[in-house]
Parts: sequence; structure tokens; C-alpha cells
Amino acid sequence: MKEAIARDRVAPRTLLARTRPAVARTRHAQVLALQRSIGNAATRRLLLRTPRKPYEHQWENPALVATIYPAREQMLRKFVGIYREIELGDVTDPAERRRLLESTPVEALAGDALMAEVRRLFDTTAVPDWLEPLVLDYAGMRYASAHGSYYSPVRLLHLVEQAPVDMSPADAIARLEALHDAGDIPEWAWHKIVRLTELRTYYAGEGWEDKAAETPGGGPKDALWISALAKWTDKDVRVKGLSRGATGWRSEVRRRNAVLTTRMVCDQLSEVTQKQRGIELAGGISRNARQFVRAALGRNGAKPVPGAFFKQAPAFEDLRPGAALFWINDTKWATKKPDDSNMVYAIPGVTDYPMPPPPDYVAEWKAWRDSDAGRAWRKAERAYKRDLRAYERKVKKAKKAAAKAGAAFDPASVGEAPVAPVNTQPRYMEGELLPHDRESNGFTYTVTLGQPITRTDGEVTHWLTWRHQATVLAPLSRSRIVTWETTDALPGEDKLSVSGFRERTAASLARPGVFVGYMPGTVDPVEPEVDDAALPDVVEELFKTMLNSW
Repeated sequence: MKEAIARDRVAPRTLLARTRPAVARTRHAQVLALQRSIGNAATRRLLLRTPRKPYEHQWENPALVATIYPAREQMLRKFVGIYREIELGDVTDPAERRRLLESTPVEALAGDALMAEVRRLFDTTAVPDWLEPLVLDYAGMRYASAHGSYYSPVRLLHLVEQAPVDMSPADAIARLEALHDAGDIPEWAWHKIVRLTELRTYYAGEGWEDKAAETPGGGPKDALWISALAKWTDKDVRVKGLSRGATGWRSEVRRRNAVLTTRMVCDQLSEVTQKQRGIELAGGISRNARQFVRAALGRNGAKPVPGAFFKQAPAFEDLRPGAALFWINDTKWATKKPDDSNMVYAIPGVTDYPMPPPPDYVAEWKAWRDSDAGRAWRKAERAYKRDLRAYERKVKKAKKAAAKAGAAFDPASVGEAPVAPVNTQPRYMEGELLPHDRESNGFTYTVTLGQPITRTDGEVTHWLTWRHQATVLAPLSRSRIVTWETTDALPGEDKLSVSGFRERTAASLARPGVFVGYMPGTVDPVEPEVDDAALPDVVEELFKTMLNSW
């Protein structure tokens, strides 16, 4: 293989150029010249090879847009609508305001015109610089874990031919292309390498994610690449200085601050977002939240980070661009011990945690729902609500008629109001807030600083977990907080979860179990240092002795 590599080390484009005379040739003559220069086998490989596509970003490749970005244009239009509004609020010149108001309607923008408007808005003061690459690289990206969607090409080359670990990714990509051009990477292996590296930008076409195309064909080089690719994706195969395993994308993103993955979930999107602000998060909602807590309160004698905070029920002023939002899962307990990256650890100074329905109640309720009694009640409840709406419309109409006639409204004129069916649902015995370090209905709840929040009856244990993470972009008003997060791109029952924009209310962010954390990034102004004396006494006493366990 090394002899073939040495023979074909010159890039294919250089070979083609070397064999091309000044005068024009027919296609047949060009092929004959190429055969004389590099041989018949090499010529066949070059002619069969899919040409390198002229793209710089994966969102420029139509095959990748169709799969990785199923709602890209929808989210770009949302971006335009939001930031046009912000831009308009900053404009005082009447002529300029009129020009902006007469711009092409957002819903009519598509393709190049849409991208041109996105880039125009980037040049305004409305859009923070750190948001620009996020919009381009992640808007409309599909929802799924980034784990396993990217592996380092440098790691692969090191495993195949002991390439230096400090090789640049660009050099690694070029080397893999040369190996493929030389016929030293079988097509099935090349398909997998393209799928899991930056090469997808240049070579992915229809079916680029079809793993059936990655079945070895029985060629002489298969054994080498079967072994190399297995080690490449194995988290237990360590190569000093290089990322490994399904989570290897994370260290590469931290190092290069570039889009490498083909999918994202909420905390992963938040990580790449904070990276653009100059903040490296640990990864996982729980670890990310604890990082903000440590920054706000200090650790191991270190002072708090100036301007950092982590709050429940935040004030409107706390909902600033770049702030991180965290939601505790208030819908269910984890019945199996979750990974440390998702467990809720007791937070200094926080007393109100949401109480998710206990698993035993959920099981009882589901059994009731599927029973004859449950089905009968739900049917009766639907009928009651329908009749109630009709009755309310009838009352409204009768009142209007009475007022028009100058008479008093007679309730008897509209008949009896519908009666709600007797509720047969299992009785819920818990409150809205989590009990603190005490027993309730046979379970003991533990809320201890530095420890996961749990409930146990001595035999089984349940864990409180995090549900979601997001980033504040623009607090337009108390009823309109624009966020950047994984969200549904399509309304109604047709769900399509992607990375993008959403609007929330300040009231919804003030519920128990919702927190906002903030650290000034390298792109943000640093605020005055926090006065330690201003911290509440109870928090001061709690975190001084317990926070180190975080």
C-alpha cells in the first residue's frame, strides 16, 4: 500500500493538469493521455470517483441540507422576522423606517434572497457577533444527540499509518483524499469516512447516510480498514492528544470552534452557543448548571466570577442576551440512576423545587386511563366541555339580546348549564413543591447540598433530573423573550424538532424548577465585581462548607 501511496502522492488535480497540453483535446484524447501518464487502473479510479464539490460549509451542500437541516429556511425566516423588528426599534430616521417597513415580506423570502437578508442583518447592530456563526451553522438542524456523528480524521490516519497527532484536520482530509484517489481506501470504507468527517461537505450526495453502503466487498484491503475503522470509533482505544469515542466531537468543537456534527440536542446546542461567547461548558445539563453555580458563588476559596449569577425566578433584567436557561423535569422521576450529566444536585440557596408525579401514581393513572372507567370518564369529559362551550355561547347571545331590548337577562331562558361528570381519576396526594429532607406518603426526600436530589422508600430510589437547556437571545418584552434552543419547527401535531428560535414569557420562566445562569464571555463587557457582603446570609453559610463537593 505504501508503494501505491508514494506513486500517487501527487494530487489528482495536479496529475490532470500535468497531462493537459495547451491545445484543446477531445475527451477520448484526454483519457488516453491520462492512461499513459498514470496507468489504466489509476485512470479508472479517477473517472469513477465522485468529484469534490465546491462547498465550504455543510449547509451549502443540497444533499446535507435535505437531511441535516430539515427546517433551515423556516428558522432563517424566523431569524429575519425577529431581528428586523429589533432593527426597526433602533431606527429613528423616517425614511429609513419606511424603507425597512416596505422590505420584502418575511414569508416571501427564500433561497439566495433569504440568505442575503440574513447577512444584511448580520451587519446591523441588532445581531450580536457571536450569534452569526450559530445561525449559519445550526439554524434548522435536526434534533438528535451529536454523539457518534463525528470522529477525528487525524485519529483515523494515526491508527492507519501512524500520522502525527498534531497534524492539522485540513492536512488529514487532504491525505485521506489522496489515499482514496490511489485506490487504497475501499469505497465502502470511504463512504463511512465521508459520513463521519468533514469530508461529507465535499463528497456527500444522495444516500450519504445509508450504512448499507458500508458493507465490506471482499477486497484485498478490507481487513486493514475493518480493523482501522473499528478502532477509530472505539472509545476504549486511546490515542494521546486526540479525541475518542462518540463524544469526541465535543473536544474538537472546543478546540476548533467549528460546526462538525450533523445533529444536536438542547444542552449540546447550548454548549456550542456559549463557546461562541468564549465560555467552555463541561457538557450535559447538570454539569453545565453546576458550572454556572460555581461561577456565581466561587469555589475552593476563589472569588465569584464578576457579573456571573445563577437564579431561580429571575428578574426581567436577568434575561439578557447570552444567558443560559435550565429546566428541571417536573413531569417524571428517573426510576433508574441517570448519568451524572443529568442528575439535579441541590443548589445553594434554593428551597423550591418542582414535585414531579411519583412513578407509582403515574402507573396507577395510566392503568385507570386504559380501563373502562377511564375511557368512559374521558368521553364524558369531552362531551361536557363541548356542551359547556355551546352553553356559554348561548348565554352570551341571550345577554346581548336582552341588553339590546333594554331588559334584564333571564338565566332560565337559556336552560340548565351542563354538569361536569364525576371525576374518577386516581387521587393525587402530593403537592406542587418537593418535600425537603422529610417523609411524605412513604418516601423520604433528600435535598442535600452537593448531592443528587432523590426520593426513596428504602427499597427503590428515584432521581430528580434536568429536562431542557436554552439560551436567551432578545428580551423584547415580558411577554416575548426570544430564545435559541431546540424547538418544534412545525405547529400542531406534526412535530419536527430542530435547532432554532422560540418565544417564551417572563412569567413562564419564573416557575419553580426554571433557572437562569449567566457568565460574561470574552465577547461581553465584564460587569462590576459582586460584593460578597450582598449575598444572603443563608447562602453564605450554606455554600462555604458544601460547595466544594460540586
